[in-house]
Amino acid sequence: MPKEYEISQEIFDEIVHRFKEQRNPTEKDLIQLIQMIQHSYYGYDPIVVTLTKDQLRFNIDLIMRSFSIYLKRGWGNDSNYIMSNLVAASSDLVSENRKKIFIEKNIYINDEVSFHDRFGFATFYFASINRKPNLLIKHEYGTTVMFGAEEVISEIQNLYMSRMGFDITRDSIPIYVRDDEDYYYEAKINDQIEVIDWPILTDDQIRWYDETWESLMNREVGEVEEVPLFFEKGQPYSAIKPIRRLFSKTQKEIFIIDPYVDDSTISLFESIQNSVSIKLLYGKMQKDAPELARRFKEERGLFEFRKAKDLHDRFLFCDDHAYMLGSSLNNFGSKATSLTPIRDSGFVENIKNYFDRVWNDSVLNT
Repeated sequence: MPKEYEISQEIFDEIVHRFKEQRNPTEKDLIQLIQMIQHSYYGYDPIVVTLTKDQLRFNIDLIMRSFSIYLKRGWGNDSNYIMSNLVAASSDLVSENRKKIFIEKNIYINDEVSFHDRFGFATFYFASINRKPNLLIKHEYGTTVMFGAEEVISEIQNLYMSRMGFDITRDSIPIYVRDDEDYYYEAKINDQIEVIDWPILTDDQIRWYDETWESLMNREVGEVEEVPLFFEKGQPYSAIKPIRRLFSKTQKEIFIIDPYVDDSTISLFESIQNSVSIKLLYGKMQKDAPELARRFKEERGLFEFRKAKDLHDRFLFCDDHAYMLGSSLNNFGSKATSLTPIRDSGFVENIKNYFDRVWNDSVLNT
């Protein structure tokens, strides 16, 4: 989404409300509203992907009708018709309804956050559990979560929860942490997201935390990206999230074909389980990638990278699933790009067999 149209969930809700009340919305509001709807429908949105095809068709039809009239006749006499259509199309995007859908459909969000200038890393699940929102945070490595709790919680709130319509303080969402050395506690915060207490979890709470985390992981492993995703220019953060999700779900082997690799590509591999084998077939390594790749291989193992000539298209094989990438991983989402699953098994087999031969004919880097 162009920067001039980047708006928060709170502002989006206010624009929809003005449209609903027909309370002096501006043409700028119209453009912002359409752009944010487009961003949610054509990028990755955890709420939108739960809608049925009929719901999506209906909403998109309303959007196209509104935009078509706006382009032909402008804002003027048809503004009420345009507003009512866009309000209807936005019903699943406003905070109040997003919260309901999140809870009723047991949606969850999982990602990794860094803190203290990347000296600490934690993963989290924000999930609907027994029809109540919960935040579970787990220390991965580096600085303990306790020393960066406010930063971690604020980032999760600003980048994830707010887009689902939630406010961690107003909605009194409980925060449970499994920190370094398996130290479990609840982080109680005030309205400024400052931690004011750290009560230690009981044995029963610890058991609940571990079982819930494992259950969410098992749900995630069973899900893969099933629909093509398109990302507009300037969406590197949104675009890389499904890639990281695919990496974290893979159980056996990841095979990457990418002509251009740099140190940011290697850093993505941190989200891959240590038991998973990684094969990287590349054309050119840039920046500090060669040295970083060697160090990564030495420390982790189960990682091989080989150089090949005449690579052009980008492919990703995660266990039995295959994807075509619109651009290299080191620049994914900086320009308009896509992530497309390949479902034809014969087509997948042909591609995989070809690159297996290229791999076997290439020189192993050590």
